[in-house]
Amino acid sequence: MSHDTKILCSIFLLLLQFQFQFCTPTDTINTTQSLKDGDLLISSHQTYALGFFTPGKSTNRYLGIWYHKVSEQTVVWVANRGDPINDTSGSLSFDVTGNLVVTGPDRRNPVWSTNVSDPTLAKDSLAQLLDSGNLVVLDINGVVVWQSFDYPTNTLLPNMRFGVNRKTGLDWFLTSWKSDDDPGPGEYSLKMDLNGSPQSFLYKGSGLVWRLGSWIGREWSGIPGMTLNYFNYDYVENQDEVTMSYSIPDPSIFSRLVLNESGTLQRLTWNDNEHRWVEIYAGPKKPCDSFNYCGPNGNCNPSNVVMGQFECTCLPGFEPKSARNWYLRVGSDGCVRKRGSVCGSGEGFEKVPLAKVPNMWTARVDRGVTGLKECESECLRNCSCNAYASANVSQGDSGCVTWYGDLMDSRVFPSGGQDLYIRVDAVELAQYLKSQRRSHGKKGMVAAIAASVTAVSLLAFCLICWLVVKKRKDRTKGSFMDWKMRFNIVLGIARGLLYLHQDSRLRIIHRDLKASNVLLDAEMNPKISDFGMAKIFRKDQIEANTNRVVGTYGYMSPEYAMEGLFSVKSDVFSFGVLLLEIITGRKNISYILDNAVNLIGHVWSLWQEGRAVEIVGSWMTESDSDKEVLRCIHIALLCVQESANDRPNMSKVAFMLCKETVLPPPKQPAFIFKGAGNRSYMSSSASAGAVSINDVTVSAIQAR
Repeated sequence: MSHDTKILCSIFLLLLQFQFQFCTPTDTINTTQSLKDGDLLISSHQTYALGFFTPGKSTNRYLGIWYHKVSEQTVVWVANRGDPINDTSGSLSFDVTGNLVVTGPDRRNPVWSTNVSDPTLAKDSLAQLLDSGNLVVLDINGVVVWQSFDYPTNTLLPNMRFGVNRKTGLDWFLTSWKSDDDPGPGEYSLKMDLNGSPQSFLYKGSGLVWRLGSWIGREWSGIPGMTLNYFNYDYVENQDEVTMSYSIPDPSIFSRLVLNESGTLQRLTWNDNEHRWVEIYAGPKKPCDSFNYCGPNGNCNPSNVVMGQFECTCLPGFEPKSARNWYLRVGSDGCVRKRGSVCGSGEGFEKVPLAKVPNMWTARVDRGVTGLKECESECLRNCSCNAYASANVSQGDSGCVTWYGDLMDSRVFPSGGQDLYIRVDAVELAQYLKSQRRSHGKKGMVAAIAASVTAVSLLAFCLICWLVVKKRKDRTKGSFMDWKMRFNIVLGIARGLLYLHQDSRLRIIHRDLKASNVLLDAEMNPKISDFGMAKIFRKDQIEANTNRVVGTYGYMSPEYAMEGLFSVKSDVFSFGVLLLEIITGRKNISYILDNAVNLIGHVWSLWQEGRAVEIVGSWMTESDSDKEVLRCIHIALLCVQESANDRPNMSKVAFMLCKETVLPPPKQPAFIFKGAGNRSYMSSSASAGAVSINDVTVSAIQAR
């Protein structure tokens, strides 16, 4: 081989080596290198990538970190989030001080810098993207002098810390993006608060939105169920730091905690089969999640909404500060003690199960207390102590939390939470213990009744006789219910249906809404009952059909009675019938007059003649509002229109009941006129299913 050939081969090998180095992804850059727009740093196992990106519909460029193995680009950290580059001139490199900087067109003025003051950085600094998603800067000795995990944006990744370093003052918190198109700092932030006892809060600006609560050994007290089998949580509370982090033993699972631009904290896990992020849990979702929604000493219970009641109740031993505001569904005033001080002989504690414990600003934590009995004794020794609970549920109720002053931001959950013990006086304690004994007594009685078939049959017979006598008495007692009381019942039923149709996690169709399935408590608050025929819909499901029609004649919509089709509009029809019955004090199927087969037909005839107010029962007084009653009749006729598409949904119904807005004219309702040889002009096909013509539900067992 000639000398010239050897030189050419050497040059070729050098070029080949250079090309190989240039094309092979790397996870590091040093002081002599730079990362241009279009280049990428890839972590060693190709889990994460770092480079320049454009979010959403924006034209700006940002330096960020995203999942490399996820098909949908998902950014988890942004460097220059508040100072974008408007072209592709972006570059990541080391400056003369050894700091990483991001520059744009003006190379002299960086748009972002690690900004570390360390003289050892000036020589041989190195930046590396780790497989944890952490970008680190190492000095000449390989010591980490800066890391992106110390400066979270909107995402908490596995092994990232969330909390506060008490020694350095470093605060690890999340801040939302402004929008999908702008990763700049948004108005929502999630932070650890060390005031009193450590707990976490969601803020909108400087205002409190949601209290995630304190750490109770397995989860935040305000997020029951956040613990999953493939997560390991680590909570540290000492003189140096208060932090929470999580890890995932299975490296094939990609999961992140993100604070989105609308202020929702989401736990998302990647589903590789469906190629999408799946929500594991999220908050805040319901009014009870709102900070101090029910005011001082109030207790929020979301299950009350299902029964048409106010979410807010008072903690044991307390009563509403303003009964009027409570009646108007305004709970911000909260509750006050019924009888003043509870410090004296005979006082004790009433348990509130499944609770989110109150705000920790007025709490004291004693980690040395073992067991609830010792915690109770500690609270009793101090007259200012109003409540106590375990500080660490996962370790056998170890530690003790005691509260002093008002109890703020308390609520209960359908499941999860912990036991909260409220201090009550001797009178309240006696009533509580009596109710507990009565509850145990009822359980024993039910067991005895269940053991005797004869006794059950006799009880049923007596119940039927009692109902017949009671029925003869809809009309005398009805005269004591004025319009204000009736309208409040209507609003309560509407709220309950609205929750079932719209606010519940799963859409629920009741299918048997009628007067006998609405219960009234001592304060005449309605509760929707008997969900034996209810159907659960997915949120994207509109309607369903069945070959077996079940329900009560007079309340079923025509499409359900004749074709087996049911939807939220079926419940709306039943609500319209019920509304007319409440206004008139008469049942739909028992009201045959003026050639109308039922109450709906009679009301429709009077409505067309402009005489609808004549249907109002004798209970109406001169002081009652004719205008409001007529408006409710109008709304009822909109609900019972023949076509389901013409009927409003419960959201619109609730709005029309509460707001004086222009209402559309109602179209002809269903089941209104007598037909030749039939009970009504449309009802002859109802015999296709099991239908009751009285107030007793006829049901057929079928799979859901």
